[in-house]
Amino acid sequence: MPQARRAFALQFGRFAVVGLANTATTYIAMWLFHAKLGIDVEVAGRSAYVVGAIQGFLLSRYWTFTHAGQGAVAPQALGFIGIGLVDRAGSHTQHGHALQHGRHFLQRRGGAEAVQAQGLAGLDHRLAVA
Repeated sequence: MPQARRAFALQFGRFAVVGLANTATTYIAMWLFHAKLGIDVEVAGRSAYVVGAIQGFLLSRYWTFTHAGQGAVAPQALGFIGIGLVDRAGSHTQHGHALQHGRHFLQRRGGAEAVQAQGLAGLDHRLAVA
């Protein structure tokens, strides 16, 4: 495999791993915030999104897209936050829809206690099917 193609494949693989790790981190954070700490599902979801975004930024900057002369972290972080805010504004309706499904699931299953009993995999499966 040529050097450039190999480098691209490696970077793409890292990008995919970061995406999976980001999704898992966000789901785990939401489960912890809501099921374990009793935080309102909407606040828990938004907080988990922030946790996942920070983790995704750091992994992307220091592992996926590493190269000499990256520049200072602050301008990159501000750009990342700006893009994230635009994304959140554009997907506000989708986020509300997902929260509605999450609330419906919790109501059907008896609240946070059911989420604790079923664990994260059950929540993920139920939200995907609902």
